[in-house]
Amino acid sequence: VYDVAVAAGTVWVTTHAGLSRIDPATSEAENVLPRDYLFRVVPGHGALWISTGADQRVIRINPRSNDVTAEIVLDAGPVTDLAVSENAVWASASSDLLRIEPATNEVVARLRHRFRFGDVAFGEGTLWVIAGADQDGAVWQIDPVTNDVLQKIPLPNPNFWNEIAAGDGAVWVTTSPIVHRDGAALVRLHRID
Repeated sequence: VYDVAVAAGTVWVTTHAGLSRIDPATSEAENVLPRDYLFRVVPGHGALWISTGADQRVIRINPRSNDVTAEIVLDAGPVTDLAVSENAVWASASSDLLRIEPATNEVVARLRHRFRFGDVAFGEGTLWVIAGADQDGAVWQIDPVTNDVLQKIPLPNPNFWNEIAAGDGAVWVTTSPIVHRDGAALVRLHRID
């Protein structure tokens, strides 16, 4: 199991074998989209948005019918994470952060970083993304309407595996569990006001 989301009264789970829907009343699971390695899943704009990992695609699913309604080719490397804002779907993929227009299923904006992007979250009215994973990194605050970078907040020890969440007046970011000093993991949880 790679990711889980709740939408349309159903629990959705991505796995190495595809997308499964789980009935929360009976706990019955059904694989509704057999595919190799589906990674992140987020609900929004009346759909489920699913990344295909190394395949460099985002798949749009109708959660009522289980039908694939779009496959969006990103041409940006493996997809790290997905987030949904009020007017867009965002995909972080290697060195690109891409904005997808839900009305057309097209990539309408692309931000670049010379290293790569990690997890992305929408909250507090803006988009937050880990930038510069595996290097001296930062959390970028991005205007979800104009796509402008509003600020870059330095972040120690960024990595592909960092997690980010935003809400209730703060942005929360984990540091890498794989970096060690003197045998102890340098794991931290950062709170950004």
